[in-house]
Amino acid sequence: GKLPDFRGMPPAFWELMNDQPSVGCSVHYVDDKLDTGAVLQRATVPLCHCATVPRAMHATLRGLQLELDEVGNRILGATVRQVLSGISVAEAQTPGSGKTFRKPTLEQQGALRRKLSTPLPWSKRVKHTVKEIAFSSASAVHSLLLRHFIAPRVTVLLYHRVTDEVRDNLTVGVAQFERQMAYVARHCQVLSIEEVMAMPTPLRGSRPLVAVTFDDGYLDNHAHAVPILLRHRVPAAFFVSTGIVGTDGRFPHDLRRGNPPIPVMQWDQLREMHKFGFTVGSHSVSHIDCAAEPEAMVRDELIRSRAAIEAELHLRDVIFAYPYGGRQHMTPARLEMVRQAGYVGCLSAYGGTNVGRVDPFNVLRKGINHDFSDRAFRWECLGMR
Repeated sequence: GKLPDFRGMPPAFWELMNDQPSVGCSVHYVDDKLDTGAVLQRATVPLCHCATVPRAMHATLRGLQLELDEVGNRILGATVRQVLSGISVAEAQTPGSGKTFRKPTLEQQGALRRKLSTPLPWSKRVKHTVKEIAFSSASAVHSLLLRHFIAPRVTVLLYHRVTDEVRDNLTVGVAQFERQMAYVARHCQVLSIEEVMAMPTPLRGSRPLVAVTFDDGYLDNHAHAVPILLRHRVPAAFFVSTGIVGTDGRFPHDLRRGNPPIPVMQWDQLREMHKFGFTVGSHSVSHIDCAAEPEAMVRDELIRSRAAIEAELHLRDVIFAYPYGGRQHMTPARLEMVRQAGYVGCLSAYGGTNVGRVDPFNVLRKGINHDFSDRAFRWECLGMR
């Protein structure tokens, strides 16, 4: 936890119970008392972006725990490197400062859950229950009967952001994403996007065929999604707008929505992800509408984006995911330009499942957002909608 004010256990619990503006992790030397040794590293996760809007309004305890896990991993790794290099600096805690907490009682744990929960209105609870029953029944029928008779298919999931800061049609929550990837890893045959494109006909099997992709290149992909994907050993592909990577630039859809600036990934982070085995592909240079912009501009962005990825990541076979992704955003003529620019495939984003065959230059994807219940997500993985 945050030292010296919150010694003891469990990290973050007492900060939340005491309405602190942030939670955090500390790495410290061990001495003869509880968490009183000199501190080597500190890091915090803020619980609000401004004085009146609580960041935790969308967070769950599990989501916050996942964030803190990664913060702790990061500062522990940094501390070890500094100690081994002989450059670590420890800050002694002032004697008598701070406070030591003990494990919360069951009553206190329940009080914090109630404090952080936002109950659904009665009408939404009823609607949610009906949907859960419907999805449960349909999934059971699929497992018992339909998968032996329906055409084989592969579902490519499309994400944009993994964060608890907002809830919109481009985001999923941190804990929500963790549950989804746990399900995919346990109950699906997970494919890389390259395996999908090399599969002219999906194979029939006992488990749904699923691939995971991301568009745009937001920083939360690296901060939140990548650790969860690694934890569950799920391959994924990230399609980035190369002219926005590593800049303060903003995506056109964020500008239209009036969103505040949202951090994007840096090339060093994409290089790290590539070393982990993730695919990195093109999403144009500046997230243009390929059907609406002049031919010369589209050709230029296709060529420059592919060249940037090849130069930064030393890749040869680059895949393109066209921005916006609707049928109207990629005409046959512009799709031919993608081929001519040297890309090995193209992904859409207007929904649908790849049934019976996979067209490597029109790989269908299903967008996933925060509005999907766990049962609805499982239904999407079956490729039935």
